[in-house]
Amino acid sequence: MSCNQSDRANALYESDFYGWTELQANVLANRQVEALDWQNLREEVISLGKQEYRELVSRLTVLVGHLLKWEYQPDKRSRSWFLTIREQRRAIRRHLQGNPSLSQIPTALSDAFEAGVDLALRDTDLPIRTFPSHCLFTFEDIMADHFLCDTSQDWSSKILGLKPRRSTTALLLNISTFTKYMLKCETWKKPIRFDFTPHQNKSRYCGALWAV
Repeated sequence: MSCNQSDRANALYESDFYGWTELQANVLANRQVEALDWQNLREEVISLGKQEYRELVSRLTVLVGHLLKWEYQPDKRSRSWFLTIREQRRAIRRHLQGNPSLSQIPTALSDAFEAGVDLALRDTDLPIRTFPSHCLFTFEDIMADHFLCDTSQDWSSKILGLKPRRSTTALLLNISTFTKYMLKCETWKKPIRFDFTPHQNKSRYCGALWAV
């Protein structure tokens, strides 16, 4: 490329990036090697590689942040958290399959952990000291479906493992579980009465089943 061509290409790169990409694509299509803007092309290729790394860090940040929330605030676990963890694990696998040479995983996980802690702090009311100061798990750990949040199963199979919420669904689940227990212990052979006395610290009644 002559000096004049180089100056024009560089000016176009600075003032009209889309136009510059169109020009370079046309030059490549016509194999006009001498007309290529080598310097800026090199910078853009390097930038593309960094973009793939940044996407990996971004997805790891979301995954780590939600795993921390899942581990340190179990009473707030939700279907949304579960699906986010599942989605990010699957997306990271796809990203690495498309970029098998992306080998800076330890560095990416280290960068993502710091940002993941910040994410968890924003989404919870937990103090900073709650979370570890450095990453305690490996990339293989957080990508394993069974690690902390088992995304190999359906969300519905996890509901009974959560702290019951004050909702009709939770009440029905508690009654269902209690009924199964009564049948197993044959307490159904004894008279049953309902006790709807006011709960000590609640504004609602607490319906309890008692074998007498």
